[in-house]
Amino acid sequence: MSEEINRRLNIGTYLELKMEEAGLYMCLKDGEYEAVYNVDIIINEQYALVAAPGKKGRSSRNDTVLTKNNLHIFTTWSTWTTCNTCNKIGQKRKIGICTIKKIDQAAVSTPNDIWQLKHSPKGLPCRSTVLPDTIKTLAGIKNRLSETMVVDCYVPCPTLPAIKYITDKSGKLLDTVHAAEGFYSLHEESPVIQHLATRKTIYEVAGRGILLICPHDEAKSKVVRWQNGTLPYNPITVRRNSRGRVRIGAQNGLHIRRLRETDDNVLISCWISGEMVAVFRIHITKKFNKNLKDYVVYVGFCLTSLTICCIGCNTCCNRKNKSIR
Repeated sequence: MSEEINRRLNIGTYLELKMEEAGLYMCLKDGEYEAVYNVDIIINEQYALVAAPGKKGRSSRNDTVLTKNNLHIFTTWSTWTTCNTCNKIGQKRKIGICTIKKIDQAAVSTPNDIWQLKHSPKGLPCRSTVLPDTIKTLAGIKNRLSETMVVDCYVPCPTLPAIKYITDKSGKLLDTVHAAEGFYSLHEESPVIQHLATRKTIYEVAGRGILLICPHDEAKSKVVRWQNGTLPYNPITVRRNSRGRVRIGAQNGLHIRRLRETDDNVLISCWISGEMVAVFRIHITKKFNKNLKDYVVYVGFCLTSLTICCIGCNTCCNRKNKSIR
């Protein structure tokens, strides 16, 4: 059980956790505590893009030791994702979470000595909700960001399947199948239908932002390649080239700020391991007139009042006609 929890809560595994799933998880065996896990959900974690060791660019932050506070601040790195393509230069990524722990587990930490630090020898995220603001705002912690590292990679594509010869029980040749070309034999079992790309239309008004999530089980453990039509987004340069309007988040989501009229009918696709997973069509709609609601209410009130007056006049006329008779 504890191995399964370790696997699911490993820093390299991203799950669609909900706020109500945060809390303490205790693993019991024969009535004894085997492990205790504190699941903390951190919203809006900020990441800085850093270069790999030996490469040009912003370097990863070194460890910070606050001796007076008995605190050690460092970066906990995930494992590398798989390469996002094959037979050509692709990219892989890993993320580093800003982490804080005690230097001496037996000593007191200042300005607050919380029990979560004592019972978390591997540390807690710097933006953990269990940490008080007096610790989060210490020098060396407040302005330290988590980090994302992206490097180039190359892996060969899987070899194509060889020609398959279909025979009967006696060994007589029944069919020759070129599986690499997408052919199947009627003497085989029905082939598995290949995945079809999901298609979705996003409606939003100009000036607002959207977040696109690639609908795939491995979208957060592998590098997702985003494309605008046939033009791929480079996760390293897209934010700088778009002046912060477009960026790829640490969990592979595509963030687009301040939609423009020119974004109308743009096709954005996401790819995993060389296969298209989904296609999003962005449709820019017109802003709703805030005064229109007031106009509708005003017209409705007038029509209702007019109807009531007509009914009242009609009723009075009928009463006068009855009185004359």
